[in-house]
Amino acid sequence: MKREDSSSFRSIRWSEKNRSVGRIFFEHALLVSDVMVALELGCRGTNGASLLTDDSMPSLGDGSGPRSIKWHVQLSRHVSLASSLITYLHWRSPTRPARSSVPFYFLEVDRGTMPVVRKNLTQSSFYRKLLAYGATWSQSIHRTLFGFHRFRVLTVTTSAARVKSLIDACSQLKSGHGLFLFLDQATLEKHGDVLTVQWQTGRQGETSTLLP
Repeated sequence: MKREDSSSFRSIRWSEKNRSVGRIFFEHALLVSDVMVALELGCRGTNGASLLTDDSMPSLGDGSGPRSIKWHVQLSRHVSLASSLITYLHWRSPTRPARSSVPFYFLEVDRGTMPVVRKNLTQSSFYRKLLAYGATWSQSIHRTLFGFHRFRVLTVTTSAARVKSLIDACSQLKSGHGLFLFLDQATLEKHGDVLTVQWQTGRQGETSTLLP
């Protein structure tokens, strides 16, 4: 029996599993790059606009740098969530020259590999991310930790159907629906200008652009 178990364990194709995980990370990184290029080109095409990312902006909050910052939000006496800042964006435009008047943007790239909703908040899901961002806003963590006056969350995902699923999940939030903007990859590629394309908000049937 021990020999059979050992043989079964050795027969697992770990190299195939590693290749699969590597492909997921590669596809995620590729989509992030596509979005960042679209944002950079959009700013270049807008007179006076400039894109600042976590690489080019000074460290905020405690000075540890955006890439390493992690924070917790409290949902109730019994439930807290951890969140982390991977990429944030900020740009100035001629109509909004002041730093305090322009929202910062958290960027989420969703490849559709994470469940949208799960029964248990201890398990990862996109809905749990929405809750964490919503609590970050309602508890003013963005002000005290990062110095942001305003922020929104940009999510680029794989398909229009996935966008609908994410918006359906967003509709379950008690508040904060306007924080979230969603766009599918095909629309991004077709339109070309990420700043003027109509993003779908977390409110059903509502759209918005990134520039006023």
